[in-house]
Amino acid sequence: MRFHVITIPLIFWSSFLFGQNDTLIVGVETEIEEVDSGNYDCVYLEQPLELDSIYPLSISDSIVLHTFWPNEDADYPSSEIDEDVFLLSVIEQSLTLNLTQTENVFDILFNYKTTKFGTDFFETMCYNPHHVFVFYENGKAIDYLELCVGCEKYKTHIKFDLDFCPEKWCMLYHYFNSVGLDHKFLEDVNRCK
Repeated sequence: MRFHVITIPLIFWSSFLFGQNDTLIVGVETEIEEVDSGNYDCVYLEQPLELDSIYPLSISDSIVLHTFWPNEDADYPSSEIDEDVFLLSVIEQSLTLNLTQTENVFDILFNYKTTKFGTDFFETMCYNPHHVFVFYENGKAIDYLELCVGCEKYKTHIKFDLDFCPEKWCMLYHYFNSVGLDHKFLEDVNRCK
């Protein structure tokens, strides 16, 4: 699976360049340069998964979407959960998702999968996230999904399985626009317009 092949070298590479603290980055996807555009099809599952069947949505009672500018003073601009509290230095906007918004992002994240894998790709060192979904259970933060739509990478608190076919990033771009988030966080993503 492309996910596992890419993640291991990135964790080693980030540890080598930036020190051991960056090994907390899990599930990082890389930007793909397609040699054969047919290698990376994104298809909807024939038998879609149910909202309550996948962690962390299976145990979450609320989801909050934040937009933010990364903390440039820190070594790594990062979301964090400490003692069940979600921490992020500068939050620009916040939105508690309603059921329809939750179902829509669940569909994008878990019901679209890659049908074939390509073999030629390159890694980008960019990671400049501006969006994070925070999952709560009984008012306590249990996990998050931090996203960089521009460079097609993500980070979670506790690793959960995601399959990011290239079209999924543009689906997220359009999702963020549909829920009314400020466009300044998406203006560099020209490929999805």
